[in-house]
Amino acid sequence: MLRSIRNIEPGSDFRKAGKFDRFGNMKSIVNSRFGIISDSKEFSPALDYLAQSNCKLANLKISNDNIIVTLKIDEFEISTSLDLLDILSVKELNYEVTKTNGEGSGTKACAAEIKSYLSSKVIGSRTVKFNLDALRTLFNNYLSLNTNAELTRTDTTIIKNLTDDIKPELEELFGHINKIFLTFTGKLISKPVIDSIANAGYINKSIELISIKTVKV
Repeated sequence: MLRSIRNIEPGSDFRKAGKFDRFGNMKSIVNSRFGIISDSKEFSPALDYLAQSNCKLANLKISNDNIIVTLKIDEFEISTSLDLLDILSVKELNYEVTKTNGEGSGTKACAAEIKSYLSSKVIGSRTVKFNLDALRTLFNNYLSLNTNAELTRTDTTIIKNLTDDIKPELEELFGHINKIFLTFTGKLISKPVIDSIANAGYINKSIELISIKTVKV
């Protein structure tokens, strides 16, 4: 359990009196030393939830007003940053997704930035099992281009071609991923984040591929 947590970086802002009154348990987690965090009563429910969701905690950073969570799901590492002061009114999550192909130094990996917009539909998703095929297809589609160039949303036609055939599957997948990240954070701070989010006015969007590229690992 300890090995799965790479970084805990408490920020001084968490210690300011009154600022995080609604996140009382977060203070005790942040002020805990690395060696006892994974055994704390506050942290265990969050880790238990990930285990039940077939995810592993790859990295956790707490700095200033933000929490950065990285989860390992099969061959993917998926990371996002959450603003703890604004978490109950979040409308979208920006993810960094990395997939490694092969092993050893110089291995080629793909990295994508994906924006997922929240809605009542995705928050209420009852999906209980990951289907990562659409994400695998996205990276395979990019690798088939045989380019080392980073593609961004300004490359409108190519980006559209990468996602058009798999967009419904990506929407369903990231609806589930949204729920995993928000529920994990809610359990970490002992607040029901998903139940508290007011999403009636959310824009009618689902996901957006912001960029995709190859990286050396």
